[in-house]
Amino acid sequence: MNLFKDSPSKQEAIYSLKNNIPIRLMSITTDRCSRNNEGVMEDQIWTLPVTSVYGTQKITFTFSPNNSSNTRVSIDDTKFEVKMQNGINQALAEKICEAASGGNSYLSKELSDEINGITIAWISQLSPDCKTAVSDYGLYCQLPEAAQPKKVANHLRSIRKTMIRRWSRQPYILTRRVSVAIELAKALASARPEIELDHLCRVIRSSKPNELPLALSTPAWYSSVCENKTSTNRLAAASTGLVKAASEIDFFKKLYEQTSKLGLLTIKIPRDQTPSKDLLITLVPSEDVKSSLMEELSPSQPQCWHPLFGSQSQKLATANYLNITSPIEIDSCNKEELSTQFRDVNKMYLADSITSETEFIITNGRSKVLRLPNGEYTYKIQPHSNKIGDAPEPAISSEGSIVWKNKRPQATIKKW
Repeated sequence: MNLFKDSPSKQEAIYSLKNNIPIRLMSITTDRCSRNNEGVMEDQIWTLPVTSVYGTQKITFTFSPNNSSNTRVSIDDTKFEVKMQNGINQALAEKICEAASGGNSYLSKELSDEINGITIAWISQLSPDCKTAVSDYGLYCQLPEAAQPKKVANHLRSIRKTMIRRWSRQPYILTRRVSVAIELAKALASARPEIELDHLCRVIRSSKPNELPLALSTPAWYSSVCENKTSTNRLAAASTGLVKAASEIDFFKKLYEQTSKLGLLTIKIPRDQTPSKDLLITLVPSEDVKSSLMEELSPSQPQCWHPLFGSQSQKLATANYLNITSPIEIDSCNKEELSTQFRDVNKMYLADSITSETEFIITNGRSKVLRLPNGEYTYKIQPHSNKIGDAPEPAISSEGSIVWKNKRPQATIKKW
């Protein structure tokens, strides 16, 4: 178990054994064993190196042996507080202090096993997606992988077929994410996965971030799969991304079918008012559209950290809302703080993902079949004849709003 002390370098280390390799366990050293006048021990600082297919991160826990439930956690540049379910009480702290001051460089097996069990529980609480174990160099977080990528590819193709055959309109962004995920599954199922991943990485480099499944848009995934091509973990990192991408697509398929309504948008502007026959319409979902989508969700208890999505980050908050961070619920983070901080971002991600055509050309006097989530949309109309190539946006435009509700919505724009 690797625990690196936050204390003077002159302090002697104590050790734990794993496969006969001495692993430095620098935890409570003698300078942290002192007590104040009330007999309270100093705060303890433990730093755990946690390795996954996305690299190694050091996670620092600062706690009091008298109140270990209120633990301050630091990961990279992020700091937050967690109510830990397993802690180091004063009795255990005193045992470690005794080992540190006793001149014996090694912990007993019983004490080492106890510490290992607690630290594994800590990481499992921060990130339930991790199947955590002790390795020769610290803790290892095993993330779920796609055991049969060919089956995942077939499942995603089935979703795409449903979108084409049963949905009258397909949201472009979700369609794009399905295609990218299928290509990833095909690459992992192929006889030459490394070469196929190289091809996919070129596609990903030329894609906009919102055209990619959330997992494939993270720096951790891109670095592990597309930049560090010689890594022995490359295929495993790609496979974990596929699991999360497929889960996200399943989520949005369900949300789209629950919330989107097929209807008609008709343009009936008097000819003497409109500057051109063909018009470019741009729709933007209003706040009530985003809020109604959020009400459809039952987000799991958010995780504080995930090796793929980061710590207390925007992507982690979105992954929590999509229910793709963990298969179980666990009381680990401040749910309100994390969800509130990125609430507007999450709303926009949901709306962008399943709102179909939001920019299109329509001839005045005609109707357009759309499939949109319920709510109000603001619109902007511009003369299409003036928007060609790289020409600047025309100054002539009209703005307003439409309401998209009921079983089969019908909205009409009658004035410029």
